[in-house]
Amino acid sequence: MDMDMDMDMDMITNMPVDTDHSTPTSMPIPPVKELYHDLDCLQLSHMALDIATSGTSTSTSTSTGKYQGEESNQYSVHDIADQAEKRIRLTMGSDLRGRKSADACYNFALSGMTHTNSNSNANSNHNSNRLFESLICIGIHELKRVGNRASFPPKYILQMMEKFAASGIGSIGIGSIGDRMQGSSSSSSYSGTATATALYQLGGVCLEKKGYGDKVLLDQLRKGSFGFHSDRPLLWLWRFSARQKKITLSEYYEYSYRHLTKSTSTSKSMISTSARRSKEHRDRPWHEIFSDVNRPIVVDVGSGMGASILNLASIRSHRKYDDTKKGGWSDDDDDDDSDSTHTRSRSRSRSSGEIFIDWSECNYVGADLNPSMVSFGNGVVFRNEKMYNGRVSFFHMEAIELLTKLQSYPGNIAMVMIHFPSPYRLMMAGGGGGGLEADTRSGNSQLPTSIGSGFMVSRGLLELISVLLLPKSNSAHSKDDAGVFLFQTKCEDVAVRVKTDCLSLRTMECIPCKCPVKNIDRIYDDNGKREGKGNGIGKGRPKRVEEWMKIDPCAERAEGKMWSSIPLLPTKGRPETEVQCEYENTIVHRCMLRPRDY
Repeated sequence: MDMDMDMDMDMITNMPVDTDHSTPTSMPIPPVKELYHDLDCLQLSHMALDIATSGTSTSTSTSTGKYQGEESNQYSVHDIADQAEKRIRLTMGSDLRGRKSADACYNFALSGMTHTNSNSNANSNHNSNRLFESLICIGIHELKRVGNRASFPPKYILQMMEKFAASGIGSIGIGSIGDRMQGSSSSSSYSGTATATALYQLGGVCLEKKGYGDKVLLDQLRKGSFGFHSDRPLLWLWRFSARQKKITLSEYYEYSYRHLTKSTSTSKSMISTSARRSKEHRDRPWHEIFSDVNRPIVVDVGSGMGASILNLASIRSHRKYDDTKKGGWSDDDDDDDSDSTHTRSRSRSRSSGEIFIDWSECNYVGADLNPSMVSFGNGVVFRNEKMYNGRVSFFHMEAIELLTKLQSYPGNIAMVMIHFPSPYRLMMAGGGGGGLEADTRSGNSQLPTSIGSGFMVSRGLLELISVLLLPKSNSAHSKDDAGVFLFQTKCEDVAVRVKTDCLSLRTMECIPCKCPVKNIDRIYDDNGKREGKGNGIGKGRPKRVEEWMKIDPCAERAEGKMWSSIPLLPTKGRPETEVQCEYENTIVHRCMLRPRDY
């Protein structure tokens, strides 16, 4: 055991040090104060997270507060990451005892570290990964040191596993450590996925010795199937996203204008760096974003933390939608003729409700108004560049802007997804005029005040989606390549409204489900009984549904063959909010639509 611990420390000691400190002459770089002598690595990670989420978080900061009030910017985040690397080389990780390495890893991931390093313009993605690799090595060392002690309870080990996985370094790997250990004989057994898997396997061993009872989780840790797609890490991401302020369109435009019109003075050029990079990314042509622009593309509008498309992009098998099966999807790995399988399954989808998507052959794009969430998604992509292979990208832009940009995408749109958009407030009977007004009596004050004021899924957005789903005119199988639109929400009235708006365009139609919702009130009632409430049909309705029924007792309900009673995405492709709904026993309303006459 002592030899193993020495080997872990050797890996940190032999981490290569950047010798190229050249910087582009076009961007003046202000001197960066050396912080690593005064702050430990965990404190530095809190500082980085403060910078990344400044102005977007509703929670009180727990870090040093040195950068509170400044704008989110990638350059400063990477300066602090450089300081953390120096701290690790100075202390050999001795100030990251217990679970602190996992906490620091999670904070740096949330801060949106990408492949750009402020002090190096060569092999920059490797430079960014090095900090995460060091933290994993320290985590392994700490599990070996204290993992079996009675003073280190199972919940600490669980939190370590969950936070490392939520950082996007799970069983999917983070790239080769061994390649970066040139000249280090002790690193030959550690490389990429093997290192992350070793961490999880060791955690599983420690939990098993402590008598932890979740056999499924223990099996996942032992087999290396635990990772970024697992429920527990996704719940951490949901908790973080739930604390973030809802960014309105006006705030987004103000943010973009304020950043892009900053003075070029030394003190402010650093602040506006992330905004300039964001604009440069938005303006890049598709062939510079994806390695193959002829692939079909999956689009996540309002992508949040990006978990859905990050995990869908990691699927390596042909899968087809079949809502008679648990989870809605079945593997189709045994068919050697993938092209004929694609055509055959697409044809069946027109009448049977099966939707075939070869996830491994798609590109993926997401967009969100929250810059810190976009940076997180791109950070995961860059830490796993070999796996994603130029197929995934996130944009800081509004929904209409993304869909407009997609009109120039050369390939077909395989799927457009909108998961759990912030719902509008219910319209209540007004006081004097007899009309309707937004209900402001209770609830989330950040919600859009009405359907036409701030709600993301506007009629104009749906019109754009219906056009984008049409196959390209030069497609070899145009009728078989029309895309689908997936919408899901926790609010029944929102679900019905969006479906109605789609059908009112007369260019889209619903895809019938094989496992439809037969009686939504009965589902509410069964759900309420499990929570100890509800006594009779409809008595278990959520409060919002009750208010909606009072406003419109004859409203159409989210039931029938157009509404699916089971998930429509693979288990591995669920967004973090859907996982939270499963844990909270919250009903989700799901439907899929496609272009009419296709």
